[in-house]
This record gives sequence, structure tokens and C-alpha cells, in this order.
Amino acid sequence: MQRSKDAKDQNPVYNQTFCFYVRPGQDKRYVKAVDKDTLHNDKIGDTAIPLSGVFVNGKEGLKDYDLTKWYDLSTNGQLSLLLYYMAMEYNQDHVNN
Repeated sequence: MQRSKDAKDQNPVYNQTFCFYVRPGQDKRYVKAVDKDTLHNDKIGDTAIPLSGVFVNGKEGLKDYDLTKWYDLSTNGQLSLLLYYMAMEYNQDHVNN
């Protein structure tokens, strides 16, 4: 699992880079956003990021993904992501999740 840095306000902009290993046949990546609190972290929402377009084109332009909770289908925010795909030799030792 990878984490962003902690937000300092209510409208965070992260501008961070993450690298994920994708197993052969995996067509989605899941992202979860939480609100960090002293006692426990509250889930803001999550989303599934389809990878098919990035596999075909090598990249996906900046795209917004709605964050939702499983019990509440309303949008609880958005993630704006720019995706790139770089093929590498598959090695089980490098797969972390």
C-alpha cells in the first residue's frame, strides 16, 4: 500500500507520483481516501481506476474519478489522476500488492 502525504487543509492538492506494479490480467486499481483523525481515520470514499485505456495508449490524460462510499452512492469528492503505463518484465518479487 502507498500513501500520500497528509493534507494540511480542506482542499488538498498533492501533486505526487506513485508507481504501482500491475499483475498480468489486472484491469483495475483501487484507490481509497481517508480523513486522518486523532482517534481513527474516517473513510472519505474510494474508486476503481480502469486500466484498459492506459494499457492501449501508454497513458491517460488528466481524468477525474468520483470518490464514493459503499453505503452512500453520492459523490464525496474527486481524485484527479494522470496515468502512464510502462511495460516491465514481470517478476513476482517486485509485486507488493
